[in-house]
Amino acid sequence: MKNLILSIIILFLCSPVFSHCKNHEIEEKLKEQLPEYSIDSIKETPIPGIYEVVTGASIFYVSSDGKYIIDGNLLEPYKDKETNKVFYKNLTDLSAMSARVKLINSIPKDKFFLFNSKDQTDYVTIVTDIDCPWCVKLHREINSLLEQGISVQYLVFTRDDDAKMQVISAWCSKNNTKSLTSIMNKKPINSKKCDNPIDEHQEIISSIGVGPTPAIFLSDGSLVSGYKPSNEIIEIISSKN
Repeated sequence: MKNLILSIIILFLCSPVFSHCKNHEIEEKLKEQLPEYSIDSIKETPIPGIYEVVTGASIFYVSSDGKYIIDGNLLEPYKDKETNKVFYKNLTDLSAMSARVKLINSIPKDKFFLFNSKDQTDYVTIVTDIDCPWCVKLHREINSLLEQGISVQYLVFTRDDDAKMQVISAWCSKNNTKSLTSIMNKKPINSKKCDNPIDEHQEIISSIGVGPTPAIFLSDGSLVSGYKPSNEIIEIISSKN
């Protein structure tokens, strides 16, 4: 009798209403195949038997048995009512945007190098690098963003030990934003040590999935990859509001 009741409970929990059973099966399979990845979520896609997997801010797809992995964009067609033309919505991009927002918003503000606008209406999260000329160029335009009510929160990628020590010294100074600006402009600052989030920056940057720097993440999770003049960034943000 107990076995019968247990079987009924299992069948009930693993019914379509409780699809987490299948998700759990897939997650266990992926843990065997990809032990270095932390799986944040698994959900069904519009394609039968194909599931979306989110790890950090990276998206990939997997078959229902967890055996096959698909890396690429999932596009969903839709017809424009006015023109009657068919367009494609990038479901992968939409999921990545949502994952980035969740990841970035989970980071305490005191972990960033924060350049706050006095009249903030929006913000961007920028992955920068003190040894990247395009990052330095963008940083020199940061006041244009601040004047338009756009605050900037920096995560700093460090490519070697020397860069890491400079960034740590900037973080530990009395005015870390001023010191960051100094080292971006190749001006020396005093060497300092303290508890700091710079190693965390590297982990977060890896989780977000960054290509070329600077990488500019808008508040809706959109990615602007590589250098863009501040006026273009402002135009992109304005077009979304």
